This record gives sequence, structure tokens and C-alpha cells, in this order.
Amino acid sequence: MNSSFKKIKLALAVSVALGLSGCGEQSSNEYLAQGQQALEQSNVQQAIIEFKNAVRLAPKDANARIFLGEAYLAEGSYQGAEKELSRAIELGASKKGLVLNLATVRAKLADRDGLKLLLENSSALEEDEYVGVLFYVAVAALNDNDLNSAQDFFGQTISLSKEGRFGKLAQAYLLYSEQKHSESQNFIKELLSVNANDKEATLLNGHLYFAQNEFNDASNTFAHHLTLAPKDYAISFFQINALLRADNYEEAETKVDGLLKRFKEAPLAHQYKSQIEYHKNNYREAITHADKAIKTGAGFPIARMVAGVSAYQLKEFEQSYDYLKPIEGNLTADHPIQKMLAIVKLKLGYINQASENFSLLEGLTTADVELLQASSVEMMKASDFQSAQKLIEKAEQLDPTNALLAAQKGMFLLSQDNVSGIEALEHALTLDSSLEEVELALAMQYLKLDEEGKAQEVASKWLKNNEQSVSGHILQGIIYTKQNNISAAKISFENVLSIEDNNIAALYNLAILAENDEDFDRAEVLYKQTLALLPSHKGALQNLSVLQLNKNQKDQHVSYLESLAQESNENISLTLTLAQNYRAAKQTEKAISLLESISNHDNLPQGYWLILGDAYVENKQLEKASKIYKNALTQLPNSYLLTLRNIGVLELGKKYPQALSAVYSASEKFPDNIRLQMLSAHYELLNKNYSKSEQIIKAMNNRNVKHEFLDKITGDLAIAQGNYPKAISFYSMLYQQEQSSKNAVRLARALKFNGQQQEAEKTLESYLAENDDTNTRVVLASLYQSKDSTKKIKQYQLILKEFPDNIIILNNLAWSQYQINDLVNARENIEKAYAIQGEFLPLVETYAAILVKSSDNNMAFKLLEKAQALGTKDAELQISLAKAYIDKGNNDKAKTLLNSITDPSPELAAEAKSLKASLN
Repeated sequence: MNSSFKKIKLALAVSVALGLSGCGEQSSNEYLAQGQQALEQSNVQQAIIEFKNAVRLAPKDANARIFLGEAYLAEGSYQGAEKELSRAIELGASKKGLVLNLATVRAKLADRDGLKLLLENSSALEEDEYVGVLFYVAVAALNDNDLNSAQDFFGQTISLSKEGRFGKLAQAYLLYSEQKHSESQNFIKELLSVNANDKEATLLNGHLYFAQNEFNDASNTFAHHLTLAPKDYAISFFQINALLRADNYEEAETKVDGLLKRFKEAPLAHQYKSQIEYHKNNYREAITHADKAIKTGAGFPIARMVAGVSAYQLKEFEQSYDYLKPIEGNLTADHPIQKMLAIVKLKLGYINQASENFSLLEGLTTADVELLQASSVEMMKASDFQSAQKLIEKAEQLDPTNALLAAQKGMFLLSQDNVSGIEALEHALTLDSSLEEVELALAMQYLKLDEEGKAQEVASKWLKNNEQSVSGHILQGIIYTKQNNISAAKISFENVLSIEDNNIAALYNLAILAENDEDFDRAEVLYKQTLALLPSHKGALQNLSVLQLNKNQKDQHVSYLESLAQESNENISLTLTLAQNYRAAKQTEKAISLLESISNHDNLPQGYWLILGDAYVENKQLEKASKIYKNALTQLPNSYLLTLRNIGVLELGKKYPQALSAVYSASEKFPDNIRLQMLSAHYELLNKNYSKSEQIIKAMNNRNVKHEFLDKITGDLAIAQGNYPKAISFYSMLYQQEQSSKNAVRLARALKFNGQQQEAEKTLESYLAENDDTNTRVVLASLYQSKDSTKKIKQYQLILKEFPDNIIILNNLAWSQYQINDLVNARENIEKAYAIQGEFLPLVETYAAILVKSSDNNMAFKLLEKAQALGTKDAELQISLAKAYIDKGNNDKAKTLLNSITDPSPELAAEAKSLKASLN
């Protein structure tokens, strides 16, 4: 019984299976139709399934293979696309666009030989298709670093179709290859304005952003490309690199992990993963992933760096040396890895190769003293004062009778405001009394400590021994200046010039005295004489800059500094002064370019980083500014000014969580710093951590801390918590302390929120009665209620006196005039704004409303249609357009428009309903 049951069951199963295979199978054409339908619904993956079924049923159907190849191309599966499109051509297909699609695919696969074949057999191609093939041949050459061939093919493409899509892409790529990034991007923006989903334009746009260090934009652009071609995995690597360069490690890790799941051994993915693990201080994991990349044998110097630095962090110096030594020759002299290698070499005993950290060495002799001195000076330049002092002291232990060494130690200690340096200088003079410069430095310290008698003893001794003593007259002149005996000081410095007519100290001091006497022309001459002898003289540079700016001679001073810089192009102080003057003259781009040109210099001072970062901020390049401040802090970690700049630029970029984290990190370096404590309350507030912000404020109040910024934060917190009376109280205190536009607006805002409309208006009106400030006028105009259109109009008219072409103000003025039925002036103002920016929707909406109310039906109709095309959601305008359609007998359009209206007021909803009813 069981046996027969099994047989029956088996027979039934076979018959069912046969039945399923014998009926219900679709034809190839049906699958093609379903695939095309899936494409219309943007379901590329389903389309591929349908097309694959079609090819399975009709393997020699060229059209089926074309459809499948094009679907593969759409999703970025280039190998599959190449196979199917090539097979279609083998089967005799000649569909327009087929060869161009195959050229696209082969360019993506870096198949230059395949592209060459397409070009050689292009005689039957139409011109637009031939131009596209030329373009992709050029792209493949560029990707292969064959720049000459690429530029030649781009040039051919342009000559055949300069205004076509491929011609413009070729022009953009050509400029990109010449590193003219902003010019290239102009072409790309034009292409994307026509088609925002142009894959080639999007891809190049991503590379252009990356080349200009705009890494967030690059990442977003590559991400957009991946939405267009989700399986174009090569672009994922570009996106990840951009994320890493933008310090967006969290998102980068998600992307890398996704790639590693799909491509387990991809070396570049492992390199990126190693960078991410290093950032997380997971040094062992960083080495593991970096090693996988390195072992492919393809180079990967960054992976070597990550592995070497990670090994160093783990104190595995031999392993670190093995990773880093092969790339040493490829690193610039100032690369941080060189410093690390030097320390590794010292650790491993490779002393002759090392150049830094001599404090780590043992068993030094007097032969090493000069080297230790030089290294100490370099460390001082790099602001590593602790290590510099250790080296001086180590050298002093080796050679305790070296007067110059004692003098260096004294100078160093005094530079750190350590008065024990005076003892070191005095000790140097006991070792060698002929060190006149040391004795002068010692006398200057005496003056600094108000010990004029000791300084006078030195000056008198020198002048007694030699009436022609330059140092004696200089010191005497300085003493007279400190005693405010100006006439005697001038005589002393003039005596110096009679002995030594190019003495810098005398010229500079006489310039200062002339400026104090308001003899500005003579002061200018003397400062320039000083700089002719020593272009790096900081005091002369600074004082002359201020002097000429006060004389309103910005342009002349910039020209002077430029000529000075040409003669001394390695002078850092002069470069920084010129950059500052460029900024003062509103030539920020020049300042940035100048500073970037010296970025490879060793031991750049704090001022360099501050000026360059600030210039980027002025230029609204916040990412670059942030990078500069972070880089500077790795070299000058204890710089308070750089720390504040780094925090500030994070706030400007609205990166409040990072700013808060940076504040708490800075507080560890600068404990009990009032400014940082206030900033912590400020950023807790901006991060909506109101209770934490309030807690910090209370703690500071308990310590009786008084500061305007603290009052401002307290007021801001009160606003955020809806405690408007408290906000008014603190903003009132702020306004009493400083009657600025910002404080007036803060107070008015709090009054407005508290229902004190008239008081808010009076606050701003009173401020404007004393100060003509455009920003405050804008706020006041917006503060006035709709019933006060006349008051609004007055403020907008005053603003337009200063900014006659401001389209927002013109628009707001026109609307206010519209509200009081002053249609003539309203139309005049909106037409002026519209002539400046005719595609700006708010202007079009205002213009349309004015024309409707003016009964200018023909013009109104055009503007209403334009507003609709630009995406207006204004129900009143849409109803006006519907009425116009009805008047013109176009009821279908009117009905469609009325059905599309969203969120109308009750009155407008009723009107729309009535109109729809009339159409039925």
C-alpha cells in the first residue's frame, strides 16, 4: 500500500511538473515588453530579470541583447553591458546609439583597445554618435594618464561639436586636465542645469569638487552619481575618499564595510578601512587592513603610512621602520612621517639618519654640543619649548664653560618670561666679558624690570670706554626714551647714525619718535629705510602698515610691500604682512594665494595659520579654514588663539556637536578658563541641552563671574525656554552696556515674543535714530505688522538708498505698496527687481499679484503661468490663473489646476470649490 501510494504521488508530481513547463511560459517579446515597462517605472533590476529571460529564450535576438546591455549600463554593471552590446553587434544590430553605448562601457572598463576598434570602424556612424565615441576615447586616455592623447581627442571632439553635450563635456574635461577647475565647473553647471541627472557631468563635478578640496560637496556629488548608477562601484571608492578627506569617518566606514562585504579582498577598501581604524585608535586593526592592501604589491603608500604610524603608536619600532623606510624617498622634507622616522631611527640606533629629538640620545660628548644647540633652536621655532630647554640643558652639562651656550640659555628663558634668564646672561658675561650683544640684552632686561640704574651703568661704561660705541648710544637713547626725555633720545640715535648711517635700531627708534611727534612723513621715510636694510623687521612692517592705512594709502602700501616682497621672496614676516594688507584691501583671494605659496616652508609661525585660516573664513571657505586650524594645532597644540579659531569655525559651519566637543577638549588644556566655560554653556544651548547649559551658567554665577557674553547666553537660554521676561532683563543689560545693532535686535525680539509689540518697535526706532544701520532697518521692517505697511515702506525706501538693486528689498517694498493699493509704485519697483532676476519665484509671485490687481490681464496671465511653472504654492495666484483659463475657454486646464491647490485658506477653498462646481 505504501509502495503504490508513493508511485501515485510521484506520477502526480511528474505530471504537474510537465504541466507547468508545457503551458504558461511567456514569449521573448512578452519578456521584452515587461522589461520596458519596468524601465518606465525606474525598476532597472526587474527590467534586467525580464530582459535576461528574453535573451534566454531568444539568444540570437540582437534587440533583446541591446535592451539587456542598456539596462546593465543604466545600473552601472559595465562588464555585463559590454558583453551584451558586443554580442548584439556580432549578431548584426545597427541601432542608433548602440556603438555610443558600447564606447561608454569600454571607457568605464578602461578598454582602450576596444575603443580604438570602435573608432577605426566608425565610418558608418552619424556625426553625433562619432563625436560621443571620440569623447570616450579621450576620457579613457585621461584615466590612463595619457594626457597628450586625451587633450588631442578632447580637442577633436570640441572642433566637431563645440555647443553640443559632448563638446561641452570635452571642454570641461580639457580644462580639468589643465587644472583650471573653476572654469571647468562653469561648463558642468551649464550641463547640469539642462539635465541634473547627467551622469558624465555629475561624475566630473565630483572630481572637480575633490580637486578644489571641497570634500563634502565631492562626497555628495559622487553619492548622487551612485543613485543614477548604483552598481558603478568604482565611484564608491571616490566617495569614500572624499568622506575621509572631509573627516566624515562614520559615514565612510559604513560605505567601506558595504564594499568589503561584496569585495572581500579589494585592496583600496582595506586601505580606507585601515585609515578609519587608525582614526578610532584601533592600531592593531589598522595594521591588519593596511597589510592586506600592501601585500597586493600595487604600492599603496598611504596604507604603508597608516601601518607604519600604527606600529609606532604600539611602540613596535622595527615594524614601523619596515613599513615606512620604503616610502621615505617619496616624502617631502617637512612631512610629519619624516619626523616619526627620525624618532624610530633613534630608537633603533640609526643615529646618523636622525635629525630630531636629540633629547632621546644617550652618551653624548662635547662634539655634539653644536648639534644640540642647532636642534634646540629648531625646536624653539616649532614652539616645542620643553624639548628645546632639555637640549640646551643637556648641552650645558656637556660644556659648562661655554659662554655662548649660557647666553643662549638666558635668551631662551627670558623669551619664556622666566627672569632666571638674567642670571644665565650674567653668568655668560663672567665667562666672556666681551659679549657686547649679551650685555645689551641684559641691560634691556634691567629696563624691563625698571632697574634703570643697572642699565645706565652698562651704557656709561661703554661710552666711557669708547665715545663712538654704537651699542652705548643705542642703549642710552632707549634709556632716555623710557625716561620720556625725547629730545635727548633723538640726539643719542642721531649720534648712532653719524657713526653708522645704516644702523637699523637707530632708524627704527627715530621713526617711532617721529610718529609720536605726529611727523608722519618723516616716520614713513625712516620705516622704509629700516625695511630697505631688513625687510623682515616686524615692528617696521606693522607700524608702517598702520601708518599708511591711517593715511588712507592702502593701495600704495600694498604696492610697496609687493615690490619689497619681490626682492625678498623668502621672508615670512614680510609675506604675512603683505597678506594682512591684502585682506585689509578686500583682496582676500590674493592673500590666500600668497599664503598657500609658502605652505611647504618649515616651522611656519602661529601668525601664518591664523591669517590663512581667517582669510578662508572671510572667503566663506569654512571647510578649508577648519582644516588649516586643525593642521596648525597638530603643530602648535598649546596655542590658545588657534584653539578658539578652531572652535569658532565649527560654529560658523553650524557644527555644534563638534564645537562642543572641541570646547571640552580645550578645557583639558586650559583648565579654569572663563572663556571656554562660557563657550561650553553656549554650545550646550545650541545643541538644545538646555538643562546642562543652565547648570554651567548657575555655576559661573555662583563664582560671581560677570561678562557680557554670559549675559547674552543667559538671555538666549531664556528665549529658548520661553521665559521672555527673563530674556528681556538680560538683553536690556546687554543693550545698556553696548548699544549695538545686535543687542538692539535681541532686545526687540524678546519684547516681540513677550507680546510687547510697540516696545519692540520703539527699541529699534530709537537705535536707528542714532545709527543708520541697514540690517536693523530690515529687522524693523519685518517687525512691523501688516497694518503698518506705510511704516514698512519708509524703512524699505531708506534701505534702497544704499542698496538700490537689492531684489529682496524691492520685492518687499512692492508688496507693501500693493497692500495699500499703491499699484503704480508697486509695479515700478517689482518691475525693477524682475529685470534683475526674472526667474526668482517670490518676485514672479509678487509681480503676478500686482498685475492681477491692476487688471492688466494679458501680462498677468503670462506671469501667473510662469509662477505656476516655477512651482508656486500660492492658492490665490493659482485661483487667479484658473479664472484666466476659464476666461480663455480652457476649462480642462482650470480644473486640473484647481484640483492641485494645497492648503488654501477657508475663503480660498470655498472660492476654488465654487469655480470647480461651475465647470461641471
